[in-house]
Amino acid sequence: MTRTLFDVLTDQALSSASKAVKGTKAHAVFEKKIRNFAKGFNKHWAKHNVRIQAEVFFTENGESKRRAKGSLGIDVVVFHQNKPLFALDLKTGKAWSKVT
Repeated sequence: MTRTLFDVLTDQALSSASKAVKGTKAHAVFEKKIRNFAKGFNKHWAKHNVRIQAEVFFTENGESKRRAKGSLGIDVVVFHQNKPLFALDLKTGKAWSKVT
């Protein structure tokens, strides 16, 4: 895998960063990888009405705008017939938040 100078410098800078900063970087890289993967995946599986999408946000009324007030963000969602089939949420060390 070819690494860019930016990647090398970013990794070096992150070596002393907080866990929160590292988590944010991990999520940004993960989102980019899923978006790139989704291009081919979604084209191939469109005939079966299946798609994968990064950074999907939901409210009690269904899918919403990114980071809408009161929304829950999921890192990756696989949809079938435009309904969520399953979801993945990347965790980098911080505990899940409490739902009240």
